[in-house]
Amino acid sequence: MKYLVLCFSLVIQTTDLMAVNIEVDGNDGNMVDDGLCSISEAIINANDDAVTYIDCSAGDGDDTIVVMNDVILDSEISNLTGTPAIDSIITIEGNGYVLQRNIVLPCTINEASDAGEFRILYTNSNSKLILKNISISNGCVDGSTAGGIYNTGELTLENTHLLNNIATSAGAIFNSGTIITIEDSSFTGNTATTIIGGAILNINVIYSILSSTFENNSAFQGGAIYNNSGDIVRVLNSTFSANNAVLGGAIYDRAVFGAILNSTFYGNSADAGGAIYGSVNSMYLKNTLFVSNSPDDCDVTNTSSTIGDNNISNLEPIYSGCSDLISSLLNPTSIGTLIDNGGLTKTHALLTGSQAIDKAIDGTLTDQRGLSPTTIRDLGAFEFNGIQLLFRDGFEN
Repeated sequence: MKYLVLCFSLVIQTTDLMAVNIEVDGNDGNMVDDGLCSISEAIINANDDAVTYIDCSAGDGDDTIVVMNDVILDSEISNLTGTPAIDSIITIEGNGYVLQRNIVLPCTINEASDAGEFRILYTNSNSKLILKNISISNGCVDGSTAGGIYNTGELTLENTHLLNNIATSAGAIFNSGTIITIEDSSFTGNTATTIIGGAILNINVIYSILSSTFENNSAFQGGAIYNNSGDIVRVLNSTFSANNAVLGGAIYDRAVFGAILNSTFYGNSADAGGAIYGSVNSMYLKNTLFVSNSPDDCDVTNTSSTIGDNNISNLEPIYSGCSDLISSLLNPTSIGTLIDNGGLTKTHALLTGSQAIDKAIDGTLTDQRGLSPTTIRDLGAFEFNGIQLLFRDGFEN
């Protein structure tokens, strides 16, 4: 006896509104009826799910704001921010363009909020913001926190670049909400003028920092990242280069910092903890490369420590301060300068003969650029003679 099996599809209607695209063809943040949709008008329409401003399409659920040109902000809208607060679920697709505070506006380093000084974006606690393919630059809130983005909601960065943002603390990003992922992104030249977190100040949760570069950021403590009272779960395939602080040239951790895997710390400097400074808990390091950090790589105090496996430095263990270094010392001349070696972010290449080649144990599947090893994964964020086996989504085609 044969049975015929019929498959039925069940269509379930929901009350969710359909997402739409709102195209930004204006090049400023002004909210005036001029026939051009500004970034500020687009954000308000998306928040309101309405045509609050007739120059832009109506918001409708989870909206995507599509930026069609560079956007220059000339004035504060509210709360020391040059755009309205994000108050809904919004993706901003930047198409490679820049969203910035006008470079002609003053940024006076006097620990006071002067006219013309404001950050770029602010997210409310109930919001979800995804930034893609965009640069956020020249924010200035000297006298306050977060020169680029003040996040109290949920934030994701994909191929997003934060450049030359300045604040008293948290030069680029202050996070009291949740950062899901920072991937294929870069933080360059951001500054916390007097306190902590040249690029990022975290007091809640950052789940993943992947394939990203932190370059030439500075602060009193935590030149690139200051993890104050939160949890940073993992850092993979990322590069920290030429960041500087008094304590923790690249990273200052005084909370919970999970794992740093296959990453590179190059030329970071501080009075103590040239690359990493820890003061509370342990930090796990594996397959990570330290080179030319000054005066040491790791410095830990109180109950803090670095634990891990299979790391490499150009310094002897007693001078490096990091745990579980392999016996071979790294020759600094075997590591290239920070340049575009392919991929979406700059990296330090391993040069022929480097002691870091083929030394990883259970390393990441690809390097910072998304390239796979031919045999054994190398130490650090860069794979020598890496090959393209998989696309970034993990599939072969």
